[in-house]
Amino acid sequence: MSDLRSGRLVFPLQLVLMAFLVSSILLIVSTADLLEIRHRLSLAEQELIEVKSHILERERVVELVRAVSQHRDFLDNMENRLTRRTTQSELVEDIERMLARRNIVVEDQSYSPVIIKNGERNVRQTMQLRSDYRALRGFVAALEDSSRGITVVEQIDIQKSDTDVLATSIQLTSFLGQE
Repeated sequence: MSDLRSGRLVFPLQLVLMAFLVSSILLIVSTADLLEIRHRLSLAEQELIEVKSHILERERVVELVRAVSQHRDFLDNMENRLTRRTTQSELVEDIERMLARRNIVVEDQSYSPVIIKNGERNVRQTMQLRSDYRALRGFVAALEDSSRGITVVEQIDIQKSDTDVLATSIQLTSFLGQE
């Protein structure tokens, strides 16, 4: 205590007290800075989430645009097929070519006269065919891809024989365009 009264320890205690105060102030400032940094980080994380969300939305929009484009191509093709005027003889030639390419034997066939309904021309066709499964499947797929009108399989009856040859009865309706 005599050192304290004499003033020898006063200066070192003042230094310690000042150092303590300075470090306390720096700690308070550092804590405030840390809270500010955490707040900024939180805002940045929220902004990142929003950016990711916008990127996902953009990717979905791009996919939708692709899908719409594909559907538009399909619809344009269908519209061309519907509005293009096809004759019954052109249709018959196309179907006969499709059958011949696949080595499908036509045992019997019949066509209706052109039927006009609501301004649209269509014709019905019934055929008795002999083929293997792959050829029949290829023929039905080719009907869908035909550039002449639109042909719909109305009815199909398939009987398999012992030799893997199919006996097929098929009824088609072909839309030949507007009157």
